[in-house]
Amino acid sequence: MTLGSYEFAEGPVFYYLALAFLIAVYLLCRFLTRSQFGLALAGLRENEQRISFFGYKVQHLKAIIFSLSGAIAGLAGSLYAFHEGFVWPNMLGVVMSTQVVLYVLFGGAGTLIGAVIGTVVIESVSFWLSNNYQDIWPIILGVLLLLVILFRPAGLISLILSERERVGNFGRPPKKSSHGPP
Repeated sequence: MTLGSYEFAEGPVFYYLALAFLIAVYLLCRFLTRSQFGLALAGLRENEQRISFFGYKVQHLKAIIFSLSGAIAGLAGSLYAFHEGFVWPNMLGVVMSTQVVLYVLFGGAGTLIGAVIGTVVIESVSFWLSNNYQDIWPIILGVLLLLVILFRPAGLISLILSERERVGNFGRPPKKSSHGPP
């Protein structure tokens, strides 16, 4: 992989490139979800007919978000292909799709940072378990995932954020009055 005359090599430089892409995509998605466009998408998720009644072109919104998600998936796939050196058709199967869903459930569905937290925690724990418990590490990891999903349905992010903070509120924050205590 090259950028002009600079060739990226496997190692720390590629790690920082992938981290920079992660931060850029996260910030873009955060900006979009906090904008009027994000509010329209949240409304689309809750009630498609009502958003259509408000004058939004529902099919255009769906096409835009589908294209954006495809671009992000393509970027991730290209980075993964460079890292692994080869991508085979088996990667399109159930295992990779299930793994992504588990990352999101473990970290916290409905949040942007939840998927990142889930990925980091699961991959770190998997690495540690596979080194220390080589024969039974998948079973231990499965039980751990099951326990988190059973006792923390909102994911690990719910340890830090309340439900109200996770869902978020749109618009400008209310102005504080200077007329005495609230």
